[in-house]
Amino acid sequence: MAHKLDKSAPAVSGLSENLEILAERIAQDLKEAERPCVITGTSLGSKPLIEAATNVVQALCGHHEQPRICLTLPSCNSFGLGLLGGGSIETAVDLAAGGKADTVIVLENDLSRHMDTERVSNLLEGAETVIVLDSIMTHTAEHAHIVLPAAAFAESSGTFVNNEGRAQRFYRAYVPKEKAVRDSWKWLRDLMVHGGGDEVPNWETLDELVGQIAGENDLFGPISEIVPGADFRVLGQKIPRQPHRYSGRTAIHAAESVHEHPPREDPDSALAFSMEGYSGQPPGSLITHYWAPYWNSVQAINTYQKKVGGSLRGGDPGRRLIEPPPKTKHRYFSDIPEAFRRRDGEFLIVPSYHIFGSEELSSQSASIREVIAGPYIAIHPEQIRHLMISHDGTLEIAFSNISYHLPVVANPSVPEGLALVPMGLDGLQWDGLPVWKKLARQ
Repeated sequence: MAHKLDKSAPAVSGLSENLEILAERIAQDLKEAERPCVITGTSLGSKPLIEAATNVVQALCGHHEQPRICLTLPSCNSFGLGLLGGGSIETAVDLAAGGKADTVIVLENDLSRHMDTERVSNLLEGAETVIVLDSIMTHTAEHAHIVLPAAAFAESSGTFVNNEGRAQRFYRAYVPKEKAVRDSWKWLRDLMVHGGGDEVPNWETLDELVGQIAGENDLFGPISEIVPGADFRVLGQKIPRQPHRYSGRTAIHAAESVHEHPPREDPDSALAFSMEGYSGQPPGSLITHYWAPYWNSVQAINTYQKKVGGSLRGGDPGRRLIEPPPKTKHRYFSDIPEAFRRRDGEFLIVPSYHIFGSEELSSQSASIREVIAGPYIAIHPEQIRHLMISHDGTLEIAFSNISYHLPVVANPSVPEGLALVPMGLDGLQWDGLPVWKKLARQ
């Protein structure tokens, strides 16, 4: 497609006639679009895919002033973690397997979703102590020596960096009843204090932690400025989380006591767990809800903006941590990957992502589980006929030496030689997709 848009872009040889026609048609559609945007991501673990998408966007620069590219990421803070730097999971596996890591700490992740069982075992069994911090019981947590209950996103505060590199603060919505549940950074702080050392930080508040990160890493300098500190007050008052018409606080605890409980304290933000506080418009990063007299529902946001659809009067929340240079020289990626080659008797298994079910935490909700797609394996209709499978047949596939029998679904958009399996399938031990596997007809 890039070559169709710009002849100086690297050409791809050996395309079939159908692919040549398809590339020409898509390139023409992009050229004629008013605001073209190319969307790609990392869910398939394919570097050539991202490079190809980048080539297409650069080729569009000759036809549009500002063609866009959107890079999606597998988790909400993948970008922030990448900016922090550090080693790879493969390096950690090698260190543990070589006896060079006496303690392994896994932070809110199920390793079996990211790599094969053998490598997970090498990491977990190669260390003397495995500590897992998580809010749900995962396959990794089941094999840990110590499991520490971490607060989920709605129970904690911190900073997310989204897919465009914008750092935004998030706040706890409520305080869990279980006192053992704590923010992950507090668990890590206590582990460092317990472990000792020459310079052990003892952060008491989130502001102290954020300030140290911003001070030690220039890239993260703005994160201490994107939101007022926890000591911020307007006329001596905190910003209420609840709208002024909120009621029923007494009823929440009526089974325990008819007396009204005092609001919970939040030392990590300028927000109060109450309807009481400053009733005017707060800074943009501290807006908890939109309300204005004579306006309905979220339409009240218009009164918070400098103009309809414009920036907030108190400043838009968040800050981009990375910005493109003012002048860039286009450079095409020239490494053209080989065309996909089918293998006799094997399929390349790739993950299929769904709105419901592919994410771990939401899958624990009973209401969401009702709309999660059931187990399946999707292949091209022609290969279903080749395998002589009936419309309600199943295929056997093995992950981590465990055999699964999955219903077959015909999907003409899946190229022959590929098979789709839903990401996040309950009870399935992944082998680090994409991966080549044999499929057996039942």
